[in-house]
Amino acid sequence: DIPTNVEASLKWLLEQPDFDNKCTLYQNAYFGYNPKSPAFQRAVEFFWSRYSLEIDSWRDQPLWCYTLQHEQLQPMLLLDEPNGLFEKDKTRTGHNDHRYDERSDGKQDNNKKQ
Repeated sequence: DIPTNVEASLKWLLEQPDFDNKCTLYQNAYFGYNPKSPAFQRAVEFFWSRYSLEIDSWRDQPLWCYTLQHEQLQPMLLLDEPNGLFEKDKTRTGHNDHRYDERSDGKQDNNKKQ
């Protein structure tokens, strides 16, 4: 991205009367939406009405964060144990039988064969 786009995003966000810099930024690695949901339709219309102008940052995360806040939407977390929809697969393996730890964040080398 270029500095002028980032600055334009920040300026616009700070001008919004309901913007809260502490809005929750979700990692959208896995997501699903109901395209028939009126709440989702309002959110994507709001998001695209700004993003499609191509005058802000190319990064969509800050705008999506604000969109969810603006529309008062809170996504259901998929892997938020114990209240999520799915459990993490703590047994999955990679190349050479590499085993991921329960965090699955790659920070712990757990390459021992079991």
